[in-house]
Amino acid sequence: MASSFTAVRNGGRGILASAALTHTHQQCILPDGINALEDQSVRAREEQWLKMSGSVRPTNDQQHIQQVWDGLMVKEQETQLLPQAPSEVDRARLLTASSPHSGDWLSTCISYCLDGTQTVC
Repeated sequence: MASSFTAVRNGGRGILASAALTHTHQQCILPDGINALEDQSVRAREEQWLKMSGSVRPTNDQQHIQQVWDGLMVKEQETQLLPQAPSEVDRARLLTASSPHSGDWLSTCISYCLDGTQTVC
């Protein structure tokens, strides 16, 4: 899992989705001599992502979607971690953490009532 955080911290996947999303606009505003050049930093990040994820790059119509890049990486890491779980409890934790909506509680907020008590909204 540390590798996914490293990729985000180093601008890995976020750069790839942003580059794919803005590529057409960049080509429109850059002069002809420049827009024909390939951005080597994007290629380097893509190669880093491919190596880390062990996956193929998203299809052209999905490259601008951050969640697609993330999903492929997470799926690969899940595939590697589950067989290495030292116990059934650890395996259950991994499966629970990777289940849909497992992180929904992170989006909750605390609301203070008039009587000073707290409630989750």
